[in-house]
Amino acid sequence: MPVRPLESVRIGGREIWPPFTIPSGIITVTPDLIQRVAEEVPIGLITAKSVGATPRDGYPEPVFSQYSPDSLSTAIGLSNPGYQAWVEEMREFYPIPGKFLLVSVFGETPEEVVRGAEAVAPYADGIELNFCCPHSLRYGEVLAHQGDLTVEITRKVRIHPLSPDVHATFAICSNAASTSTSPASSLYPEAKTS
Repeated sequence: MPVRPLESVRIGGREIWPPFTIPSGIITVTPDLIQRVAEEVPIGLITAKSVGATPRDGYPEPVFSQYSPDSLSTAIGLSNPGYQAWVEEMREFYPIPGKFLLVSVFGETPEEVVRGAEAVAPYADGIELNFCCPHSLRYGEVLAHQGDLTVEITRKVRIHPLSPDVHATFAICSNAASTSTSPASSLYPEAKTS
């Protein structure tokens, strides 16, 4: 079978090339590392570490393990400086020429998530709502199990006045506010969920 050449993808009206990313939480954890990855790693979409309203230390190292020959795991614990400190650091680096910066936000309440999205939006090309981190009883995956709350958060962030580019990114989302609330399908409509 012939190998298909890679094709660029479009998100929010922007062409992404090459069509690769690094998931949130493992490398692009500070603005200076985001800049370094942008300069040295051949990816088109950079996903920033999840940020919330207040600083969190997360888990002590080691936070990365290989539990079988073909499986890796991370347990960062949502460590972050808080979105206000992140924004102050990111001012120096954004925009990142030729890259799409996806910033992951989390919060305990819809209002907290909206405030986080609003704070980082001027320094983001898209917003990822963190409904998948399993390391808290108040944030991330626990919200995904509360369908009504996930729908409410998604709706509030989607209608809140963010920058035009960020709204364009939300426009491509599958309708998470009325159908799927899985982390993958919230941003990538073609993603398969189980």
